[in-house]
Formats: sequence, C-alpha cells, structure tokens
Amino acid sequence: MIEALREDEDLGVRLAAADALKLAIDDFQFNTDDFSFFLATAFSSLFALLKEVNECDTKMRVLYVISFMIERVGNEIKPHVGALNMYLPELWHQSEHHNMLRCSIVSTLVHLVKALGSDSGILQPLVINVVELSCDMSQAGYVYLLEDGLELWLAVLENSPSSTPEIMNLFKNMPLILESSSENLRLCLYILHAYVLLNPQQFFSNEASTVVDSLNSLLGDLRSEGIVMIMQFFELCLRVDLRNGTEFIRPILLRIFECVYNGDEHPMVLTVYLCIIARILLNSQVFFVQAIKEFTKHIGQEFKEDFVLEKIIRIYIDQMPLVSQHNERKLLALALCSLISADCPPIVRLHFPKMILNIVETLNDITKIDDTGCSIDSLMIDDQHSLLRFDDIEYETEHSQRKRRLANFDPVHRVALHSMLQNQLNFLRQYMGHDQFHLMLQGISREVKQQLEEYVTI
Repeated sequence: MIEALREDEDLGVRLAAADALKLAIDDFQFNTDDFSFFLATAFSSLFALLKEVNECDTKMRVLYVISFMIERVGNEIKPHVGALNMYLPELWHQSEHHNMLRCSIVSTLVHLVKALGSDSGILQPLVINVVELSCDMSQAGYVYLLEDGLELWLAVLENSPSSTPEIMNLFKNMPLILESSSENLRLCLYILHAYVLLNPQQFFSNEASTVVDSLNSLLGDLRSEGIVMIMQFFELCLRVDLRNGTEFIRPILLRIFECVYNGDEHPMVLTVYLCIIARILLNSQVFFVQAIKEFTKHIGQEFKEDFVLEKIIRIYIDQMPLVSQHNERKLLALALCSLISADCPPIVRLHFPKMILNIVETLNDITKIDDTGCSIDSLMIDDQHSLLRFDDIEYETEHSQRKRRLANFDPVHRVALHSMLQNQLNFLRQYMGHDQFHLMLQGISREVKQQLEEYVTI
C-alpha cells in the first residue's frame, strides 16, 4: 500500500491505496509500534497527494485518511507535521466557499492538537482563527462548523500549558452560543470547565457575569441531566476559587435553596444541589446563614429563619443516604461535621442523632484497611501520594494535570473525616460540659454509638 502511494503512480491507484491504508489502520489488530517504521513515508505520501488533488471531495477524502492516521498514532506524528502545519492555512483560505471541506480541516486540527499536546502552540494562529470563525454565530457557515469548532476550541484549551490573550479573547463568542440553543450544552460546559481551570482570575474578573446569566436562563428548560451538568460547573467554581466562586454562584443560590427546601427534585439533581450547599457550609457558614436569610425573605414573611433552616437541614439529612458516590457522601458528611459546633443553632442540634448516623455510615463506606492493618480514609491524598501523581504519571493533557492539582486541595481528599468529627465533638464537649454532652449522646442508638466509637473517642 505504501508503495502504491508514490508520486509516480497513477492518481487513481494512489487514492485507492489511501483508502486501503485507512482500512488497515482501522483494523482492531493495528499496532502503532509496528507501523512506526512506515509512518514517515505514509504521511509524506498522503500529504503530497492532498496537495496534488484539486477536487473538493477528493481533498476531503485524502484529508480524512490523514486525520484518521493522526488520531491512531497520536504523538508519534509530532516529527512529521511541519509541512502539513504550513499548508493548512493555505487550504483553509482556499476552502472559503466549501463548508464541508472546512469541516474536514477543523476535524483534522482537532486530532492534530490532541496529538501534539502541549506543543500544539505551533498551530497558532491558525487554530485560533479557525475557532473564532467556526464559533461566531454571525458567520454564515457557523451551522456547518459550530460543533467541530467547539471540539477544536476544547482541544486547544485542554492542551494549552497556560492562557494567552488570544485564547481568552475567544470567550466573547460563548454567551451567544449558550443562549441560542442547548444542543451543544455539554461541549460548552466542558469549555467553561477548561477556562475556569486555565485562568480562574481572568474568568471571574471578566467573563463570569455573562456566563451565569446565560446558564441561569437555561435552567428552566432543561431536563435533569442538563441541570446536573450546569450545577457541576458551579460547584467547580466553588472549588477553584473560594471567594470569587461564592460570589459567582450568588444569582442561582435562591433557586438551589428553593429546590432543596421543596425536596421534589430528581435525586440526581438534588444531590448536586446538596453538594453545592455542603461546599458553602465548609467555605463560609456566615455566607450560608446570609443565604438562608435571603431565601426566607424570598418565600414570604410568614416563615421564620429557624423554620427554613431546620427544614433544609432535615431534607439534607434525609436525602444523604440516597447519594451513591463516596466522594459526594464524604463532602456532605464533612459539612455536617462543620455544623457540630458551639455556635450551631439549637434547632439544628435537634437532628444530632441523624447527623451522627449519616456521618458514621459514610465512615463505614470510605474506611479501608491498609497493608499494615490500619484503618484509613480511602479518599485521602497525602503529600507523598500527591507528588507521585504528578511526577510518575504521563498525563494525557495539560487540563488533566490542572484537574489533579485541584483535587489535591479539595477537602474531600485533604481532610480526614474521622479527624474532623473528633475535633468537632471535642469542641462541643468543652462548650456544653461533660454532663450535657453525654445527655445529648443518649439520643444515638446503641448500634450507631458502637460504630461511632470505632472511629472517635467519646
């Protein structure tokens, strides 16, 4: 097949050989290492064929094979892309009136950016210009190019070691895309995730207000899955930047508290609402109390803050056993621990037995026995393991590294649940006095108390 791609062969033979090569690469037994000996010749022959053919459909046909090859061999293509990188801007210009060819070019750029990884900066400014045009809804061709353009946008963000003014400037197209349709919501949210992790300071300073308004306007028309995706983005903002993230989600807090207060949401949606409330509790109880006050005013003067707080905590506790993911359960349990404090409202303390039950059940789920026979919190990442995660693992993208760095500072992975519970109980005992504290413990069932004593000293 490689021989049949030579420039002195008949054009028809070369095209047939290109198609055959694609089928060979697509075979499930294809081995990149075995193919590496032929890669340079195959790629240069396909590139020569791409430049030689004139028909739009034929260029698409050859470009598809090149794109597929890049996808299969990954970063092995790096030494061979120089000529293609120089030619693609010319091909993009030539395809101005051929939207389908432009779709093929964008798709090829997606695979090329992913293959080059952090070295994909050599493709700029082409990829920036392509993303800008493909995702500009004022352009006539956006109907054809938008989805592939969003894929390319995401690939650029995920493989960029750092932000650039050009990358940040692309964001101006996002609000209109969000407002126009929910069809590409998932891709748009992935892009938002990437921006928040890439440059949180600039995102919260310049882009946040338009994004939260656009997403808030979508919530009423979405199914559960769409709502969960948006709320997971808001939760990410809280994780990335404590102060700015809290202010960022303020416009949607009333909705979140109202949904939890009513308790009639799909369990999957209610879980992500509870996770946001849990992070607010862990980040700032002052802000949480302020949010309760604002929500109480929102639902009417006939309700008192203590009543609203008690109902939200009750629903929180009742729904917690339905949360299946261990990291989410631990997050909710950590927030409950934060409520076991001296300044906790008495109305919350009424739920102390159920709070302890939920925390103990979470401890049962996340506690494992290590090689030395000791009980450990299986979700903890200590400094030693944190370094191993960064030094010894070859990451797929720069974005994945940023996500792992963030995880290393998440309370779910940095705070041992049993230690936090022990500290909170100690503070509460000092505040209440020994007799009152043990009187409160009598509300806990014998079985739960026995399990509790496996983790803390009471």
